[in-house]
Amino acid sequence: MKKKVIAGAIAIGLIPFVGVADVSAKPLPNQVKTVKPMSWACDSPYLVCKTFSGNNKEIKFNYNGSNQDQIRVFVANDGNKAFNFSLYYPNGNILLSSTTLEAGKTIVKTFDVDQTGEYKFYYDNGTGDSNIGFFRVVGL
Repeated sequence: MKKKVIAGAIAIGLIPFVGVADVSAKPLPNQVKTVKPMSWACDSPYLVCKTFSGNNKEIKFNYNGSNQDQIRVFVANDGNKAFNFSLYYPNGNILLSSTTLEAGKTIVKTFDVDQTGEYKFYYDNGTGDSNIGFFRVVGL
């Protein structure tokens, strides 16, 4: 009876063969790929959709109106330090005052907008260190 159980276990692979190494942690050559999360893809028509890095920078985008007179803003902090950001109307007034975004966090906000023209997104961490993130705006 014992021989039948062992032979059956070997046949269905429950007992591995000694000395056989069929698993390795070594990476295959040319297998490194960087994939953005799907929510950060820039495949659709956006007002602006880009990654950013550096310090004390701004990103500009044009808004020419939309069906609902709204924009949706996505900001992600892909760095290891918090940064502040603000969003400005074309006339220079503040749409979103200084907001802190912690490392690894994302903010999604929808705004009612009544002005067309060039909007500005300004980001700064206040330390002079580089900011790493993602910014996307869609008209609704």
